[in-house]
Amino acid sequence: MNIKSKLHIIRFKVRKREQLFGHKQNKRKAFTFIELLISMIILVTLTIPLLTMLRQSTDYLTTQIDYRIAQNRIFSALSLIRHPVFYCGMGLPVDTEEYRVAFGRSRFQPFNWAGPVSAVKSSIGKENGELRIVYAKSEHIKLKENFEYIKQGKTISFTKNINENSIIPRNSGIPENTRNCIIFKSSFPVFNPLIVRSANKNSPHVVVESFINPNFFRLYKNDTMYVLCAMKVFCKSGVLYTNDFKISGDQPRVDGVNDIRFNVNKDKQNITIYLLVRGNQKFDTFKEIIGIEQCPTELAEEWTCKKSNYQRYAVKTVWRLPNCLSKNFFSKIEIEEQY
Repeated sequence: MNIKSKLHIIRFKVRKREQLFGHKQNKRKAFTFIELLISMIILVTLTIPLLTMLRQSTDYLTTQIDYRIAQNRIFSALSLIRHPVFYCGMGLPVDTEEYRVAFGRSRFQPFNWAGPVSAVKSSIGKENGELRIVYAKSEHIKLKENFEYIKQGKTISFTKNINENSIIPRNSGIPENTRNCIIFKSSFPVFNPLIVRSANKNSPHVVVESFINPNFFRLYKNDTMYVLCAMKVFCKSGVLYTNDFKISGDQPRVDGVNDIRFNVNKDKQNITIYLLVRGNQKFDTFKEIIGIEQCPTELAEEWTCKKSNYQRYAVKTVWRLPNCLSKNFFSKIEIEEQY
């Protein structure tokens, strides 16, 4: 076989190998494309439920955060009222007429209110939308000795000097400021707010008078002095306000509070508070109020007729008024003691 023939045979083999290699390569390319297509189908199939699960988890987390924000607002709103409710009416008559007599029928607020606690129509026309509450706040100053009014004069003494910012003397006439008045829990008779007539700076002595017990009352050693405080609580423009008589004007306290209502029951010595708050998350659809079944029918209808994209929560809270005692309460005690 000559060289030419050998070269021809070699070229033929090389060409055949190239053809075979090229054919296998094309087959490999086609197989890779099918694998890619199947992989994409599997990926899409798995991604859809994963995305759904992720969306549900995100929605749940958003809802829980929104719920916590609403709960914090509820806690903050009720915390503002809790202390005044507990000390409401301490040493004060509950009856409207007697309450006003105790302050010399003063024309100034809160002395002209309908007793130490009442729910009235708010300034924006909401029934029982404003709470008016008069309460006592301890000054942590104690009486030095027993005291009998008139018999021992009108000057009472304490174990230490009085803070000049805690009380404001009213030299004569009716009280104009809550800091004109002080209260003692163990006073006899029980209902006996005192008007401060004289109080010197850095002195433990105070001159007092009583409109409701002008001729006689007793105070007892180590009894703590309380100063009179008053506050209004109401809601407007989605914000809870207080009007503390120690500060001028309305004070915004908690935002996100849509409404608040009060129901005072003096006979049962309790107060019911209905609170409507919202979260911060604005949703695409209207949300129903959670907890609305706790509210009276009329109030529930009023709140539900106003649609909102925020999730709202209705809360009902009932608190006792342990220091808001009527004469009937003491009459019952006397009857029980007799039998």
